[in-house]
Amino acid sequence: MDTQSPTYSDDELTAALAGHLASLERDDSYRVDRVLKHSDVETTELVYFEGSGGGSLGPFVRKRIDASAQQAGRRYEHLPRIVDCRRVGDELCVVMEYIEGETLGALVGRLGATPDYACELFGALCDAVAELHAGFASAGEMAAPVIHRDLKPSNIIVTGANYTPDDGLTFSSLVIIDLGIARVWR
Repeated sequence: MDTQSPTYSDDELTAALAGHLASLERDDSYRVDRVLKHSDVETTELVYFEGSGGGSLGPFVRKRIDASAQQAGRRYEHLPRIVDCRRVGDELCVVMEYIEGETLGALVGRLGATPDYACELFGALCDAVAELHAGFASAGEMAAPVIHRDLKPSNIIVTGANYTPDDGLTFSSLVIIDLGIARVWR
């Protein structure tokens, strides 16, 4: 068995080291406001990007995921926009936009459950699930459906929800969150 270490050119080693250091530096640029969720395979945090001049951007949601247990996704209309995604050691670190709104569960708790609300939201929810089921194909590849596996009212954010007796329920968008256990259909 060959136990020799691979040989790298100085340029390859310098590039690899620079990439790794830039990744670590970028990770240190996020300030954790609070942990939103924690499990054995992932931690979800509310973070702010801290600029070198003292300013900050955010909030964003950062997921630190055990890379051996997860697959990365991408941005569609009904999913949070991914801001940064990279591997840091044994973790896949995904930073995504923070969706301001209330969960479908909180909305129903606040307004009550009625067929009118269901009719207003059902079409947008079907569109959101259809995006997942359409899959995430790269150029020239056939898309496999993505199955959320944990679709429930607390994993659906409704933005801009407003109710008036005259207009009924209106909202800006519906976004599916927490794809931590989602899988590609096999």
